[in-house]
Amino acid sequence: MVNKLSFVALFIAFSFGNGLVIPEESLVPVEHFPFIVSIQENGQQFCTGSLISSRYVLTSASCFDFIDTYDMQFIRVIAGANRPNEEGLPRKIVGYSIHPKHSNTKVTYDAVLIELIGDYAFTDKIYPASLVGETFEISPGARVNITGYSLNQDDSAPKILRNAVVEIIETKACQESWAKQTIHDQLLCAGNSEENIGSGDGGAPMTNQGDLVGYASVQSENGGPSLFTKISSIRPWIKEITGV
Repeated sequence: MVNKLSFVALFIAFSFGNGLVIPEESLVPVEHFPFIVSIQENGQQFCTGSLISSRYVLTSASCFDFIDTYDMQFIRVIAGANRPNEEGLPRKIVGYSIHPKHSNTKVTYDAVLIELIGDYAFTDKIYPASLVGETFEISPGARVNITGYSLNQDDSAPKILRNAVVEIIETKACQESWAKQTIHDQLLCAGNSEENIGSGDGGAPMTNQGDLVGYASVQSENGGPSLFTKISSIRPWIKEITGV
């Protein structure tokens, strides 16, 4: 079963390319984004997530599409780390809830909430994200942070926390890069050939003025914008499950 989950981790990582493509000068301390977590199986990161309370993590549902109850014993969430293979506080998981309307092919309701075993105590390195509300809207051209643990192309281990500032791309322009995917109203587009999400960064947070507005769902395959799920589109469900 470990081999099965390892295959899943590699499949998800491959789906997100070769790492968060951000210049070296964009390294950031975890204190700037204390809600970010590394989601790992046997020390190998396969997704990124956001701590939204002392016990719950939000990430892309695609991260857990192939994971069953038995697999959960091999998963760890690492918080408070710049280099999650070398530092940070790990937690096992109790279980997870995928949004009941999730469609992997349509990239709708791409959300999973992970429940941890044991609450995190909050520090300057571990602190929950501030979530935007159900009515929140963000305009094309707005500048946002995308944050993740970039991976080496020849090394499956996470490296170090990085951040890029990119602009939200207008839906029509984004659609031109996604001929086989409808850019519906649950998605935001951001990123380019120079700065984008990558391997192990499924679920990587997108923030605007300190608030979590979205997270990575699908990476572009052609150097164009990647797709991010809007927090506002799943806000009622988050509150129903977590009370947050």
